[in-house]
Amino acid sequence: MMTKKTAILLLNRSAHEEAQAKGFLSKKSATKAVKLIQYLKDQTHQTAQRINLPVLNFDSKKQKGENFGARITHAIKSSFEKGYDNLIIIGIDSPGLNYRHIHKAKSILETSEKTILGPSHDGGVYLIGINKSNFCEAEFLNLAWQTEDLQQSWKKVDSDIEWLNPLTDIDQLEDLFEFLPKFDITLTQFHKLISIILKVFKQIYLPLKIDLLRSISILSFGFRAPPQLA
Repeated sequence: MMTKKTAILLLNRSAHEEAQAKGFLSKKSATKAVKLIQYLKDQTHQTAQRINLPVLNFDSKKQKGENFGARITHAIKSSFEKGYDNLIIIGIDSPGLNYRHIHKAKSILETSEKTILGPSHDGGVYLIGINKSNFCEAEFLNLAWQTEDLQQSWKKVDSDIEWLNPLTDIDQLEDLFEFLPKFDITLTQFHKLISIILKVFKQIYLPLKIDLLRSISILSFGFRAPPQLA
């Protein structure tokens, strides 16, 4: 039996573009904000590389379309045209994404024709696993991309969806502070990320920083219990 060809499709922009889109930039913190986004990008790349699959990197220069729906549809269509049977699409917005999510999506894709979605708490998705036979360009273009209605709009066009466990997307600064106590990283990595964030946002979001610092004293003990997949 012929082995199905599966690839990871990584959609991302430059660290500066991501920081700007998420409202992280200010005159005093621009450099450090870009450093923060670059850290998240590096984490995502490392996660993708842990799986023995080709990684198709669609940065801003390769993306085409007037809106996100058009750009992701073009990226998927172009990738299938290269001969792949299955695609696992991820971005850098969900630092909680780990190789287990990708591995589970790969296993399902290569043994069925189900669509795999990793739901985010805001109604979007952090991972899409799709078979070439299930890809309909018109349907993809019309999904409620970048809104809280994306999951519901997907259910209307696809009744055979395998859902992974939900994660938090980092679409704005508040999401980042809400997410950090749940981040599956080592204590050293956690403290490194905290130090970057506190330098970036030294003058703003003080209540959020106070809550975060309270969390550190608790989370510094018994760190890193790997999350279970649904």
